[in-house]
Amino acid sequence: MSAAITTYAVDLGALCGAVGSGDPRIARRVRDAHFRPEDRERIRALVVYGPESVTWSDGAYALEALCRAFGHELPGSALGALGDEAPARLAALDRRLAALGVDFSWAHTYAASGAPCTLPRPRGWPRVFHLDAAAVRELDAALSAAMAPDEEVALLQRTLRRAREDRAPHRVINWLQRWLAAWPVFGEVRGAAATLLLETWALPPDGPVPPGLWEAIGRGIPSRFSGLDWRAAALVEETAGQVAVTAALGQ
Repeated sequence: MSAAITTYAVDLGALCGAVGSGDPRIARRVRDAHFRPEDRERIRALVVYGPESVTWSDGAYALEALCRAFGHELPGSALGALGDEAPARLAALDRRLAALGVDFSWAHTYAASGAPCTLPRPRGWPRVFHLDAAAVRELDAALSAAMAPDEEVALLQRTLRRAREDRAPHRVINWLQRWLAAWPVFGEVRGAAATLLLETWALPPDGPVPPGLWEAIGRGIPSRFSGLDWRAAALVEETAGQVAVTAALGQ
């Protein structure tokens, strides 16, 4: 069974208010959204007759269709590609967030938050889960603070710029780029740049770089990045983007 995750930013009040309302304006909105015939029938049953009139599966898919009508589908290539590894990959994502000091569990949200509106008792697929506006704002603030660049990032950027200007080996430039890419999402690679670059490798603050120093730096960086879970990192970055967009839409 596929477990691709599609996320939406939607007004939960309007979404849940539609369920069982019989509101004819919703029928017009659904018609204008160009849904497939089976989705139209599901939505009609959920809106006109309420959740007691549909199966869990039909109600959940109708709710997703209403999310498309009332809200915005968010880009989600990493989440969408989880497949049947979703629980394990979300647990890995939680470990990434914990390493950044962000107190939030995607795995718990996925498993336990459920639908935002009344639906039949969950039975199998699809799985429905949600975050309310307060949780989105809190998560957005935590991620923004945790991933904000600091002086260490500025040092890495200056070093990368110097490496390019000095025509350092491509391997060195690639590893410095990877270090910069890792910084926002891997807490364990932080805090070492000044010690390694300025003390261990004695990179001069300015002026010419001694012969062989770029090669030494290039040899030393890879050991700092062994075993990093870049798939989980993609999920962190995607989460940050999605909650930022959702928080902005809710303002």
